[in-house]
Amino acid sequence: MYLYCKRVFDVSFALFLLPFAVLICVPLALCFFVTTGDSPLFRQWRTGLKGRRFRIIKLKSMRDTHEQGGLQLSDDDRITRLGNFLRRSSIDEVPQIINILKGEMSFVGPRPQDDAFLAAMTAEEKRRHDVLPGITGWAQTHGRNATEWKDRFAKDLWYVENASFLLDMRIIFRTPYIVVRASGISKAGYVTMPTLFEERTPSQNGKATG
Repeated sequence: MYLYCKRVFDVSFALFLLPFAVLICVPLALCFFVTTGDSPLFRQWRTGLKGRRFRIIKLKSMRDTHEQGGLQLSDDDRITRLGNFLRRSSIDEVPQIINILKGEMSFVGPRPQDDAFLAAMTAEEKRRHDVLPGITGWAQTHGRNATEWKDRFAKDLWYVENASFLLDMRIIFRTPYIVVRASGISKAGYVTMPTLFEERTPSQNGKATG
């Protein structure tokens, strides 16, 4: 019953928000294209429910800029002023409404991670894929990017074990407060946060292939 109600809510709310999303995203996408010459949409393969892969859609916040020799510049060098605004306001996440309508995501759930991170996750941590990934979630409303990966995963697993429609509504109503405060947007010294590989030692990565 919970999963049925969750899906009905996701589709209904996404359809309600879709016209507003278009009005917000189209001008911002055009502005990004005009100022950078790059495609305004970011697409990347992520791991979803039961380990199924899907392509997440976001508004791009960084230029596709490389050094001589083909090496990509650092995030600090590539992020634009518009991109900073998009990240601080979380507007870059709005296009994921399309992922929700396609059944690949929900409004609430663990944030979908890059496929590459699977190699550095334990079997227990991979249980976060037992539910649909979300635009917002328990970890995003309790520390966001400022927390360590192991703490984020622990919060994701807590959500998996305690998921309910009431908890989802609690997270949704708390999310605007977190966004307005611009809380936990990044970890000290990073545009967002270190990758999972950066945070874990090679020995830990070797143990985390279960």
